[in-house]
Amino acid sequence: NQISFLVPVEYLQGLFETAQSLAQPVEKWDAVLEQQLSANQETVLDQLLAEPWQVEPLGKARVASEIAKFVKCWGDTQDNKKALYKITHRICQMEESIYVSNQFSTGAFRYEYQWYESNKLNRFQFYNQMQDSFYLNQVNEASKDSVTPFQCKESFLQQASINWKAHICVRRYKRFPSLFDISLIMASLVSNQVGLVANFSIAGVNQDNAKNITSRFIESIQWNSL
Repeated sequence: NQISFLVPVEYLQGLFETAQSLAQPVEKWDAVLEQQLSANQETVLDQLLAEPWQVEPLGKARVASEIAKFVKCWGDTQDNKKALYKITHRICQMEESIYVSNQFSTGAFRYEYQWYESNKLNRFQFYNQMQDSFYLNQVNEASKDSVTPFQCKESFLQQASINWKAHICVRRYKRFPSLFDISLIMASLVSNQVGLVANFSIAGVNQDNAKNITSRFIESIQWNSL
């Protein structure tokens, strides 16, 4: 198999000089790659966590917007009168990820919100409609040879005086055991008229950074008076 990339010459020169300076060939490249991936995620997470996150209105909630220069957001509203409800989407993500190998990438970061409104559905209809959006987003591609199966936990929590149903899943990298993929989904249990589904995924972080970024995401969600 062959693969090629366009790479700025200064990085190639640095890679060549590093290889030339080695006293002996590197035998355990996975350890080197794990160190480089760890350093990269530390840089990214330092930037994401250094400042308070900016939030913007979404329905009667306030949620994270473009929290760093390398994060871009967009959204839309689906207001189908025949559907008896309105959904407003907001999606934010990093513009790039890291290629590791065929069917394995990492370094991606994404969060998504879906705001539901309806004054025509009953309690059970509204709940079922929100339940259709209660699924985890997988932010990166990874084969079963590269990662362990997701291990998931469901719980209930309170944030901004609102009760939430939460589902979090974690999987570990087989070649880089200090790094993990994290996926979280939360749904507000407010009423049969308004609700929010929040989805968050990040790839290739250590346990401490996973905990810190997930906590920041949860704590960033705010509510106006309901």
